[in-house]
Amino acid sequence: MAALVILPLLLLTSFIVYQGWRLASPGRRAVQDYHREWLDHSELHGISILETTCLDGKVPVLVIEPQLPLGKRGIRIREQLQDRGVIVSPLDQVISSGSAHTVVLLHGRNGRKEDLLAVAERFCAVGLRCLLVDMPAHGDNTVKTLQFGASEWEQDLPYEVLLECSERYHFSPTHASLWGMSMGGSFANSALADEVHGSHWKNAVIVCSFDRLDKVINGQCSSELITNAVSKVTEFSGGARLRDVSPADWVKDVFTPVMVV
Repeated sequence: MAALVILPLLLLTSFIVYQGWRLASPGRRAVQDYHREWLDHSELHGISILETTCLDGKVPVLVIEPQLPLGKRGIRIREQLQDRGVIVSPLDQVISSGSAHTVVLLHGRNGRKEDLLAVAERFCAVGLRCLLVDMPAHGDNTVKTLQFGASEWEQDLPYEVLLECSERYHFSPTHASLWGMSMGGSFANSALADEVHGSHWKNAVIVCSFDRLDKVINGQCSSELITNAVSKVTEFSGGARLRDVSPADWVKDVFTPVMVV
């Protein structure tokens, strides 16, 4: 009889500890074969790729710039925009003048920067430069835990990466945009709400993200008690209290144009 009580408690405890730990430090994915095809043959996609690290070597970044000739996807993107009456600058002029504006792309949980190469190809096709960032506790980022943008260091991360890359590769950091998916959307919302650097961003796109992390977890486990326990483990493991990760609250006073997808 005691085993019938103890076993479910052990399973529940294991679940709480595992989920809390994984929120603070998700499993990392290695570079995949399809990533390597992009990295080794970037010219087939109409892009150039530079690999660098920022923030004292902690944050790996891919600097993606448009390159001629365009790949098949890039040609199609430009045709679709022109069919809709969108005026697209001649790509050769953008490249020769070095006038490309910049988009900072932030991947989702359990992802890595290379996952967004296909997104970057689309932006580059219309003359934009892209910075793909390995987020904390992901990819080859040396930071072991993350707080979904709740810490000051994480809030500053997108802008500091933009600034460091602009100085290193001699482009203007003005007219920069943010693009964040899922967890990356949380980071993007945090960056927009930054009192010091938030107004720097000209616009942003948030893809498939969330308003409050505690609501996400509570929706998955259907128990506020378990959610609170997971939050305690996450915080103890170096992550954030779940209720502190609240993009809906962060952006209440933000006036930057944002498209939520």
